Amino acid sequence: MIDRLWARFGWPVILPLLAGLLALLAGIVVASGGQPPKGPPAAAEWKPPELPAGVLQKHARAIAAKGLWGTAAPPPGAPGAVAVEKAPLTQPDWRIIGMAVNGPTRVVYVQVGKEPFMELSIGDKLPGGAEIKGIEPGRLLLLVDGKRRVLALDER
Repeated sequence: MIDRLWARFGWPVILPLLAGLLALLAGIVVASGGQPPKGPPAAAEWKPPELPAGVLQKHARAIAAKGLWGTAAPPPGAPGAVAVEKAPLTQPDWRIIGMAVNGPTRVVYVQVGKEPFMELSIGDKLPGGAEIKGIEPGRLLLLVDGKRRVLALDER
């Protein structure tokens, strides 16, 4: 192959190409300081910025004063704190124990306390007051306080 190139182009073409290739290789070696190229430099370990003393407490007090999550109350055990019993999240004590979807027949089984379960369908109300708007495999479509909500059910 070299013979063919030599016969066709000769010194006037091949010699400048070889000189350019050698110059390129020499530039790479000089740029790397005679060492093979290395990967990117290791990044310094990130640390959060240092804040002046009291800044976090100042902002926490400002947020608490806004009452974003209800009325601000002192933490338990602090002077003026009142012991408050927390109401359960589900009023009354009820839970969904199953659902059945068979064509147009769609029902949800709800147990209230220790009582036997109830069978509810679309249009019925759950014990908490939410209206059942739809029953689909793995989820309930509810109307809670005028807002549409989706309750995903674990299918295990």
